[in-house]
Amino acid sequence: LNGSKVDLKSKAFRDQVGFVPQDDIMHTNLTVFEQLLYTARLRLPITMRRETQLKGVHHVISQLRLDDVEHSIIGDAKRRGISGGQRKRVNIAMELMADPTILFCDEPTSGLDAANSLLVMAMLRKETLSAEQKAGQGRKRRRRSRRPRRSCPARLRTPPAAARARLA
Repeated sequence: LNGSKVDLKSKAFRDQVGFVPQDDIMHTNLTVFEQLLYTARLRLPITMRRETQLKGVHHVISQLRLDDVEHSIIGDAKRRGISGGQRKRVNIAMELMADPTILFCDEPTSGLDAANSLLVMAMLRKETLSAEQKAGQGRKRRRRSRRPRRSCPARLRTPPAAARARLA
């Protein structure tokens, strides 16, 4: 990476990188809130207080507009649950719980309708904007840390024109 060798199995690398696979991988018998709390407990430092973990879960739920399905079962093909677009956002939220510096997304709009594709792309774009850019758009916001802004490279396969426009 940038001319330096990187140990892909190191804790430092795993803490900075997140990956959202094309296929949603999650416990289908949990609610959205339970899945994100489970992810927080697995991925966040063991020394982090439960209140801080809960605050992070609620923040990600709000950020990804999952408030209305927070207590809904995720479900699968046999058991009806949340929609495909909501499942994709939960999948992204699971990775955001670890607060990675770089978030790789494999076809984040795959299988989504145009409206959900736009929502996911807008959210990923928002994730990549720095605090300075947001302040320049009339929104003043403090940064949580001195870490560089998040990068979200994504592999897209012929996204709808409106979703492509969100990338610009």
